[in-house]
Amino acid sequence: MRKYFIVPVIAMVLAGCTQLGDEDRSLISSATQAAQEAKQQSIEAREQAKQAAEEARMAREEAGRAAAEAKAASEKADRIFRTGSRK
Repeated sequence: MRKYFIVPVIAMVLAGCTQLGDEDRSLISSATQAAQEAKQQSIEAREQAKQAAEEARMAREEAGRAAAEAKAASEKADRIFRTGSRK
Protein backbone atom coordinates (compact mmCIF):
# COMPACT_ATOMS: atom_id res chain seq x y z
CA MET A 1 0.00 0.00 0.00
CA ARG A 2 2.80 2.39 0.84
CA LYS A 3 4.35 1.63 -2.51
CA TYR A 4 1.27 2.90 -4.32
CA PHE A 5 1.27 6.05 -2.24
CA ILE A 6 4.97 6.92 -2.68
CA VAL A 7 5.01 6.74 -6.50
CA PRO A 8 2.34 9.44 -7.05
CA VAL A 9 3.99 11.69 -4.42
CA ILE A 10 7.35 11.38 -6.16
CA ALA A 11 5.69 12.10 -9.51
CA MET A 12 4.00 15.22 -8.12
CA VAL A 13 7.29 16.47 -6.61
CA LEU A 14 9.13 15.94 -9.87
CA ALA A 15 6.37 17.67 -11.83
CA GLY A 16 6.55 20.62 -9.47
CA CYS A 17 10.33 20.87 -9.95
CA THR A 18 10.05 20.99 -13.72
CA GLN A 19 7.63 23.91 -13.83
CA LEU A 20 9.14 27.37 -13.95
CA GLY A 21 7.61 30.34 -12.24
CA ASP A 22 7.32 33.79 -13.77
CA GLU A 23 10.36 34.98 -11.83
CA ASP A 24 12.42 32.04 -13.10
CA ARG A 25 11.35 32.68 -16.69
CA SER A 26 12.19 36.36 -16.31
CA LEU A 27 15.61 35.51 -14.93
CA ILE A 28 16.30 33.08 -17.77
CA SER A 29 15.14 35.67 -20.30
CA SER A 30 17.42 38.32 -18.79
CA ALA A 31 20.37 35.95 -18.79
CA THR A 32 19.72 35.01 -22.40
CA GLN A 33 19.48 38.65 -23.44
CA ALA A 34 22.68 39.51 -21.56
CA ALA A 35 24.46 36.62 -23.24
CA GLN A 36 23.30 37.79 -26.68
CA GLU A 37 24.48 41.33 -25.95
CA ALA A 38 27.84 40.03 -24.76
CA LYS A 39 28.18 37.97 -27.93
CA GLN A 40 27.43 41.03 -30.07
CA GLN A 41 29.96 43.11 -28.15
CA SER A 42 32.51 40.35 -28.64
CA ILE A 43 31.89 40.36 -32.39
CA GLU A 44 32.27 44.14 -32.52
CA ALA A 45 35.47 44.03 -30.44
CA ARG A 46 36.91 41.36 -32.74
CA GLU A 47 36.19 43.52 -35.79
CA GLN A 48 37.79 46.54 -34.14
CA ALA A 49 40.85 44.45 -33.27
CA LYS A 50 41.13 43.26 -36.87
CA GLN A 51 40.92 46.84 -38.11
CA ALA A 52 43.54 47.99 -35.60
CA ALA A 53 45.86 45.16 -36.64
CA GLU A 54 45.48 46.12 -40.30
CA GLU A 55 46.21 49.78 -39.51
CA ALA A 56 49.29 48.73 -37.51
CA ARG A 57 50.52 46.61 -40.41
CA MET A 58 50.09 49.51 -42.82
CA ALA A 59 51.90 51.87 -40.42
CA ARG A 60 54.77 49.38 -40.09
CA GLU A 61 55.11 49.19 -43.88
CA GLU A 62 55.03 52.99 -44.15
CA ALA A 63 57.70 53.27 -41.43
CA GLY A 64 59.85 50.78 -43.34
CA ARG A 65 59.54 52.83 -46.53
CA ALA A 66 60.34 56.03 -44.63
CA ALA A 67 63.42 54.41 -43.07
CA ALA A 68 64.64 53.25 -46.48
CA GLU A 69 64.15 56.74 -47.92
CA ALA A 70 65.97 58.30 -44.97
CA LYS A 71 68.87 55.89 -45.40
CA ALA A 72 69.08 56.64 -49.11
CA ALA A 73 69.00 60.39 -48.42
CA SER A 74 71.72 60.02 -45.77
CA GLU A 75 73.93 58.05 -48.15
CA LYS A 76 73.39 60.65 -50.88
CA ALA A 77 74.26 63.47 -48.49
CA ASP A 78 77.36 61.58 -47.39
CA ARG A 79 78.48 61.10 -51.02
CA ILE A 80 77.91 64.79 -51.77
CA PHE A 81 79.89 65.76 -48.67
CA ARG A 82 82.81 63.45 -49.57
CA THR A 83 82.83 64.67 -53.18
CA GLY A 84 82.81 68.30 -51.99
CA SER A 85 85.56 67.75 -49.45
CA ARG A 86 87.88 66.20 -52.06
CA LYS A 87 87.89 69.34 -54.15
